[in-house]
Amino acid sequence: MNMNKLLAPIAAAATFALAPAMSQAALIVQITDGTNTLNIADGSALDQDASVGGVAFAGAFGAWTFTTAVGAANDNPLLLHLNAGVNGRSNSGGLWINLTYTDLDAAADPMPFYLEGGGSGPTGAQVAWAGYVDDDNTAFGMSELIFGTNVYNAAGSGAAQLSGTYSATISAYFDYSGVSYRTFPQGASLDINLIPEPTSLALMGLGLVALGATRRRKA
Repeated sequence: MNMNKLLAPIAAAATFALAPAMSQAALIVQITDGTNTLNIADGSALDQDASVGGVAFAGAFGAWTFTTAVGAANDNPLLLHLNAGVNGRSNSGGLWINLTYTDLDAAADPMPFYLEGGGSGPTGAQVAWAGYVDDDNTAFGMSELIFGTNVYNAAGSGAAQLSGTYSATISAYFDYSGVSYRTFPQGASLDINLIPEPTSLALMGLGLVALGATRRRKA
């Protein structure tokens, strides 16, 4: 299937995300099927990760028997990490799992970014994932695409014109409409990192990209 066609639902998800109450949030995970939306902010009652700079949710959502969303952020340098997983059947439909981080400071203009991800899922499942930045510092802002793909394992880079404070967003989309029916739910997952260059090469050399564990909220 054409990548633009698969990435279109990700861009459409921004319609459900741009609630004024979230515009100044630091770190938020969002789960939406296009009808129902769940937002989990770092430190909120729904956040199952007690640490600062981490946010997590695990449980049933809509037609999906189980979903997991774990996000982490560190802004010095930026490391935005999303681990998204779903369990569902062929009639579960589509699901977006998004992670956003606001109030980041641009270190250069244009500012280069590196995005990498990997995962797996059942035969027939369609996935798409992408990374965005937004110069208006809007939560879940998708004004500038860094990289996007419709395969599980990929990496790419891109540059964005940023004038100051900005937001970064990772979006993952799962669609099981092409999965053969089974009496039991089947799982798929994606693990995605977004970091700015040239720090990405240093971080990868230190083995920090995959960890996403050193987290702190921006002062």
